Amino acid sequence: MTDNVGGSVDAAESELLGILQCTRDLVIRYDSQIRILFFNHAAERIYRELLGVTLELGLCTYDLFSPEQRLYWDGINQRVLSGESFTEELQISDQAGALRTYEVDYRPTRRDGAVVGFTTFARDVTEARAQEAALRERHKLESIGVLAGGVAHDFNNLLAAMLGNISLAMRESPPGTDACAYLRSAEHAALRGAELTRQLLSYAGSTPTAAEPVNLTALVEEMVQLLRASVPKNAILSVELAPRAAWVHGDRAQLQQVLMNLVTNGADAVGAAGGNVNVRVAHVAVGEHTKGVGGLAIEPGNYVVLEVTDEGCGMDESVQARMFDPFFSTKQQGRGLGLSAMLGILRSHRSGILVSSTVGVGTSFRVLMPEGTPPAEEPSTDVPDKVRFSGRALVADDEPAVLAVTCRLLESLGFEVTSAFDGIDALAKGTSELPSLRLVVLDLSMPGLGGRGVADALRDFRANLPVVFVSGRPSDDVLHVLPPEATCFLAKPFGLEDLRRALKRVLN
Repeated sequence: MTDNVGGSVDAAESELLGILQCTRDLVIRYDSQIRILFFNHAAERIYRELLGVTLELGLCTYDLFSPEQRLYWDGINQRVLSGESFTEELQISDQAGALRTYEVDYRPTRRDGAVVGFTTFARDVTEARAQEAALRERHKLESIGVLAGGVAHDFNNLLAAMLGNISLAMRESPPGTDACAYLRSAEHAALRGAELTRQLLSYAGSTPTAAEPVNLTALVEEMVQLLRASVPKNAILSVELAPRAAWVHGDRAQLQQVLMNLVTNGADAVGAAGGNVNVRVAHVAVGEHTKGVGGLAIEPGNYVVLEVTDEGCGMDESVQARMFDPFFSTKQQGRGLGLSAMLGILRSHRSGILVSSTVGVGTSFRVLMPEGTPPAEEPSTDVPDKVRFSGRALVADDEPAVLAVTCRLLESLGFEVTSAFDGIDALAKGTSELPSLRLVVLDLSMPGLGGRGVADALRDFRANLPVVFVSGRPSDDVLHVLPPEATCFLAKPFGLEDLRRALKRVLN
């Protein structure tokens, strides 16, 4: 390859051409007939590796691409030869069929004021664009989390009013009557709504993360409805659960994310043609060291298996080799970190994953998590229905319906109740009635002054004042740093028995 065609090269130009040969950007210079006058080493290498093309001086740019692209290149060449400088992004499929994105600068070359050709400067921005897309996806998920938290707060307030009134109505309905059965059905529906809200918050990342004993069988069973609503109708979801509880030790929200990712991946794989996606939970004993994919080892021992199998398009060996790479996707619109994020979750749970796939047949992901132990049974906090409390309780909530039903629930348990419509009102009434207060029930999220601020102010004067915090937003900081003595947290929505157990804990 020579650095110049036609004419002598002075020292300055030789130095410039030497610099261009060292740059990682692809540099190609053309004359007015779109013939190549110069190309650097980077351009030579990338064209050869990416397109299987050998660059040569005098070669016309039209010789490098298919006839179908002629119209596009005519437009580009016309613009730059008319004297316009501009930047375009170009996507090119390499010899393996993978898309690469290049940012190309087009700069006219002038001599005596006339355009006699142009120079292109191109750089590979594939990874940069993938990272930008992942960042946008993360910001979108953060926004979804904020939105979900706000919606859940309002929705849980509505459910709290419903469940509270249902509890009071059931208290007045004789057992075994049709009215009692109807109320229990309504209570079940409200509780199901609360569970769906919690699941959505977990998926959006709006719940705190903490390792605990998790029954994987129950987790899958609880998420079936949400999973079926999340996959296209042409993906037929079936579930096969272990006959006994499958306990593992892990973070519930993260395990839900693993399940959701695998099911969504399976549903995408079956595509428009449709097919089965099967979720299975089972117990298995591993007798020897097994090398899982993604560098995750599976040591001998007892495991719980979460298996998701689809009848989709399957993956060839090249795709399987890269499926856990960040930003890698076989879809036209990838989904960010996807399986690589799931791999990080499994690594933190000391779990492994096995993958088998056949093109045109389907794929099976088998996640193996070390078998855990069920949680120790907590001492019962149930209080017989005949036991009544006494004394004065202060209740503060900025949602009128929740405030009203909470007051009625406490009155049904024997308390005399003072109500406050926000934190400022609660602090004023609590301060004046502080000597006679036996209990304070405070909503955490109130305008002006939240429940935590009210409790801290009242406890400056009475350190051991019993407080029950309530909230419809599970991610409130109080879950992480509850004040020490005589305090508990009650998540909305709650019914009469939930409140009774909370009072037993805080007043014991």
